[in-house]
Amino acid sequence: MTCFSCLNDIPNLAESCLYCMSMKILHFFHRLVILSLALCALTSLSQAAIIVDWGNTGGADLVVGNQNFTGTRDSTYVPGTALNPAIGASYYSVNTNKNPYFFGQAYVASGTINTNAGKVWDSGTTSYLNGTGLSSGSAGSSYSFFLWKQAGNGSAYGFQNGMDSGNVTVNTFTLESSLNATTNVSASDFRFVLLQSGSYYISDAISHISTTLNPALLTNVAANSLNWHNWTVEGASGFANGGTVGSLVGGMTFDNIEGVGYWHNLATSASAGINVKSQYFSVDGTAAIPEPTTVALLLSGVAACAWRRKRSSTR
Repeated sequence: MTCFSCLNDIPNLAESCLYCMSMKILHFFHRLVILSLALCALTSLSQAAIIVDWGNTGGADLVVGNQNFTGTRDSTYVPGTALNPAIGASYYSVNTNKNPYFFGQAYVASGTINTNAGKVWDSGTTSYLNGTGLSSGSAGSSYSFFLWKQAGNGSAYGFQNGMDSGNVTVNTFTLESSLNATTNVSASDFRFVLLQSGSYYISDAISHISTTLNPALLTNVAANSLNWHNWTVEGASGFANGGTVGSLVGGMTFDNIEGVGYWHNLATSASAGINVKSQYFSVDGTAAIPEPTTVALLLSGVAACAWRRKRSSTR
């Protein structure tokens, strides 16, 4: 291609064309740098962050005295009705970057529910989310589950870190939970729960019959390391028997998540006074939502490319 600006100086044609070619190479690398910056900005969209955080690892004092759930226990699960105690001076008075608002249900299939179940229990130094438990002198079985949702799904306190809307992908779960005793306990199983595009899914059961925490069992559990099943929360008898675990889901994906939580069952073979105590629940994930700085960087790159192109075309 002939550079018309070079024809004005025929004796120095070779030198001028060499200059023009150098400028073209310089423009090419300039655009390459802008595109590289844009790609770096795009990768920042998928950095992991906390979605839900209830309690504190190692325990925290969240309540003043035992605080009962506001929802009705041993009843039908109502997706739009929160279960947590009233948020205020007696429960989660300081809740910055926390998720005090949760949904769920508890049910005793047989036996008598423990008086410490169905509430956020105050031990003095640590607060426990107690969904299910069986009272002393009672053999039986009970179930509970808790769910934290995006604000757009009925929750006043939704997901954190810019993930309260849009496409959220779940990465890992962490749950610090244990029993106050193990005498006569025949089953104590945890399952993680997902609400995805309006449908509920539940993981395979993880057995944990212990009065101590087991970090290796329930810390940073990768969602894609578990088997997942369709889950019907409500059956003909409400939340009786913990809902219905359905068929295994093949090729389960973990995007478009609207709610995260966990499920627990407890069964005793004889007289017992057992509580399931959860002091910390956390989920982390990613969201395909550009941050303001990312959008600004992308727009500046596009504008720079357009300005360069216009400037070159006027020469």
